[in-house]
Amino acid sequence: AIDKAAKTKDAAIDASNLTAEEKADLKKQVAGEVQTAKAAIDAATKDADVKTAQTNGEKAINSVNVPDTSVTKDAAKNAIDQAAKTKDAAIDASNLTAEEKDTLKKTVAGEVQTAKAAIDAATKDTDVKTAQTDGEKAINNINVP
Repeated sequence: AIDKAAKTKDAAIDASNLTAEEKADLKKQVAGEVQTAKAAIDAATKDADVKTAQTNGEKAINSVNVPDTSVTKDAAKNAIDQAAKTKDAAIDASNLTAEEKDTLKKTVAGEVQTAKAAIDAATKDTDVKTAQTDGEKAINNINVP
């Protein structure tokens, strides 16, 4: 029963949008709960104690929280939004026509979309960081005459 609960939790972790490193950390947490539960079951001397240890172990495994979003990816997306905000402010402060400003802002928005798609597609922390850096460079390199 403990192994089944762990398998179910590991499957939920694998199905998430987290980075490989975030998934590995959560799986370590699950494995730790499995060890704790099995040690408690082995130490139990009465059937009732075995059942209690099993129930507590299953609860502990099931309570390992698998976040809906990746903290790493969210931070990278926020950095992209910040770079876009800064660039948009520079565009607004320029002496360009409304049409020219609009065109440049659309270019910024396109780079934001590209960067966020790359961040979402990344599976490792380093890939997320690379996508963030590439996105920030692309946004920062948009020339405001």
